[in-house]
Amino acid sequence: MVHNAQKRGFLFSPGMKIRRFSEFQGRFVYPNFDTDHELLMKSFLNTRLGGIYQAVPWQEVVTCFGLKEPRKGPRPVFSPRGKVALMFLKHYACCSDRKLIEHLNSNVHYQIFCDVVVPVGSPITNYKIVSEIRCELAGRLKTGKVQRVLAREWAPYMSELGSICMDATCYESDMRYPTDIKLLWEAVEWNHGLLREHGRMLGLSLPRTKFNKWAGRYSGHSKSRRPSKKQRRGMTRGLLRLLAKIHPLLSEIEKAYAIAYSSNHSKRRRATATILRQQSKKFYKGIRPKGRIVSLDRPYIRPIVRGKVRAFLNIPSSLRNQHRSILSVPVWNNRFCNSQFYFSVHSRDCSFHIFEGESIGNLDL
Repeated sequence: MVHNAQKRGFLFSPGMKIRRFSEFQGRFVYPNFDTDHELLMKSFLNTRLGGIYQAVPWQEVVTCFGLKEPRKGPRPVFSPRGKVALMFLKHYACCSDRKLIEHLNSNVHYQIFCDVVVPVGSPITNYKIVSEIRCELAGRLKTGKVQRVLAREWAPYMSELGSICMDATCYESDMRYPTDIKLLWEAVEWNHGLLREHGRMLGLSLPRTKFNKWAGRYSGHSKSRRPSKKQRRGMTRGLLRLLAKIHPLLSEIEKAYAIAYSSNHSKRRRATATILRQQSKKFYKGIRPKGRIVSLDRPYIRPIVRGKVRAFLNIPSSLRNQHRSILSVPVWNNRFCNSQFYFSVHSRDCSFHIFEGESIGNLDL
């Protein structure tokens, strides 16, 4: 016998209790670190990220960076091990700083890896903390010490130690897109650090230079998305004056106490003097400097300015069909096009020839 309710188009009997899905309120149990600590650690160690976590000698790596917990002031979000782990996680996740913080707020395994517990109702909102930690570690990085620690830890698991495998990509270290403000700030920061070191070693008081004031202004300027021309000129003028004040103070101390530098320090001191001279002429007189320095770490690098965007130079016929190897190196140019420079190395007399082009496929060898 068919029920009367079904005849009227209802597919359920009047005795059934039906609830709307939109009105249903369920409970979502978030993992509890206090009660489920062992279970979470076990599941984390069985993942690929957990394998990286177990393979890195964290305490020795942290010691190489010289990181310690601060004794005064507020407690930082990340511990010393968490700061180093965050840089590992950055390359593991292959995402931007903003996305990395978003994943960290919601991924329990990421939190275990970075030695941090993010409360559900209070997520980390400052994604620029990743950049700040990266800059802090970059200033403390000793590549040789870290490599020795990792090599000593991983040597039992490595094979063919007598061979070397290298990537074919060539790039300059400590290089970034050159701007006048970045270059001046690097020179100011390095000279001020040298001045502070001399004062500590010789027992001299640090002269007034307003370095902290301009350090704060540069930090704000570097975080602004599109600073106006007026802001750029004001920052450039202030850094030029600050560098022009610090440089003579260093010269007086070096002359009075007969301070001798190593070859690398001497080259960098001469580079800062050249930067001050070149940037002053460019800013105050509008004179474009010749042999302009674009990197304090690599003062021998020179900018390459192209004429036409689509200009392409083939290898001359006199140099074709010879025993040569081609090395393709990308360079900075004025239009951000896919410009390449090709260095042709002759295998017989070790002579060098330089050509300009767009891609290695266009070379007619």
